[in-house]
Parts: sequence; structure tokens; C-alpha cells
Amino acid sequence: MNLGIKRIELEKWRGYWRAKGFEESKDRAEPLRINRHDCHVTFLRKNWVVRDLKGNTLGTNSMLNALLKSII
Repeated sequence: MNLGIKRIELEKWRGYWRAKGFEESKDRAEPLRINRHDCHVTFLRKNWVVRDLKGNTLGTNSMLNALLKSII
């Protein structure tokens, strides 16, 4: 999967994930990652994955907006 396309998807939904309390990660090792106080979303193996602070997977989806809609 082209990471450039996923970066554009992340930028397209910036207002939506910012409204849900996420912030862009400062870590350059994972450029496709957004953080919140209780979880983080990252792009792994062709899917967006949301994980809690302990590393447990809470949900996965190929589309970022569908994954964000399932997060309260």
C-alpha cells in the first residue's frame, strides 16, 4: 500500500480526529500515528489499528473514517 495515499487520508480527516481529541504523533519512526490520552491509532499491515495504552487492539479497519466513527 502506498504510504503517501494513507498520509493524504490522514490529512483529509484531520478536523474529525482533532475533534475527537487526537493529536499528531511527534515520533518520526511511525509517521502514520495519532495519539489520545487513552489510546492511539496507527497504520499497520494495510489497516488502521486502534490500541489502548497497554497495547491491546480495540479495533481495525482499512478506512480511517470508519475506524474513527467507532471510537467514542
